[in-house]
Amino acid sequence: MKRRIAAIIAAVAGIGIVATAVFIGVGVVESHALLESASTPALQTTIDSALSEDAPAEPVVSNLPAELIAGLPGYTDEHDRDTYIRVQTAIKICMTTHGYSYQFALAPETGSVIGFVSTGFNPMPEGFDQSEQGSLYGSPDNLLPHYDWTSGGCYGEAVHKAGLLDDDSTGFTDAELAKITELYNSMAYPPEQPYGYAGETPGFASGFDAATAEAIDASITSCMNDRGFTFDISDNVRPDGAIQFNGGAFDVNPLAGDGDTSQSDMDDAFVALYGPRLSADQPYDWQTGGCYGAAIHEAGVPGA
Repeated sequence: MKRRIAAIIAAVAGIGIVATAVFIGVGVVESHALLESASTPALQTTIDSALSEDAPAEPVVSNLPAELIAGLPGYTDEHDRDTYIRVQTAIKICMTTHGYSYQFALAPETGSVIGFVSTGFNPMPEGFDQSEQGSLYGSPDNLLPHYDWTSGGCYGEAVHKAGLLDDDSTGFTDAELAKITELYNSMAYPPEQPYGYAGETPGFASGFDAATAEAIDASITSCMNDRGFTFDISDNVRPDGAIQFNGGAFDVNPLAGDGDTSQSDMDDAFVALYGPRLSADQPYDWQTGGCYGAAIHEAGVPGA
C-alpha cells in the first residue's frame, strides 16, 4: 500500500519542517478562514517566562476566556522546568490521539515557568466547531473549585498525572516518561534534516505563470507517485498573480485512513521530494534534488 503523505508548502524562504499545523480544529485552511472572519479575533498566546532574580515573573497572557483561565488548575501557577515539560508534552501526545496538534514554548534552560499555555491554539469563536477545545480542556463547566480531572480532557489528565491536584495520582509511568522525554528532546534538539540543499534552492521564492506552475505541479505529483507517495501540493498565489512553490514550512500529515505518520515516513517523503541533504559548499544539482529538482529543471528554472 502506498504511504499517503500530504505536504503543504508555505511561503517562507529556506527549508524547515513543521510536523503540525499552525491553525488547528477544523483543518488548516478552514480554521484560518473562520478565525479571520470572526468579528473579534482571539489574541495570540504569549508565555515563556523564566523566573530568576534578573527576570521577574510575567503574568500569563492567554486567548482563553477569563473564567476558563481562572478555573483551570495550575494554568497560571509557577512550575519548575520538569513539571512544565512533562505536562505540556503529555498534552501534546494526548491531543495527537484526538487528531489535533498542540504547540507550546520550549522551557528555558534554567528557572521556572509561569503557566501552561499553548502557543498554537486558537479557540473557535462561539458557534463554530468546539471539538478541539473539548479534547483539550474537557467539559466547559468543569472548573475550580469543583474541578474533576476525569472530565478535563488532555489538560486534566496531564495535570493529574503530574501531581498538581489534591488527589491520589500515581504519576506518569516509566513508559510515559520515556515517551515524553523522547518527544520533547526531538523538539528541543532536532537533528539536522536529512533532505534538501543547504544553500539557496533554485525556484524558492520565485513566481511562475499558471502554465509553468501547472507543469511543475504535474511533474512533482507524478514523480512522487512513482516513488510510492500520494502527494498533495498547495501552491501560493502572490498578489501579482504569480504562483510560488516555496520551500519554507512544510506540514506533513497522513491522509485519511493511514493513522500516524512517523518521523521516518516524513523524512522519506522529503528525501523523495528534495533529494538527500546536500551541503551549500557545492552548487545545486537538480539530478540529486529529488522530484522538485527534476521538475524545475524540466521547466527551465534558472540555476537548475
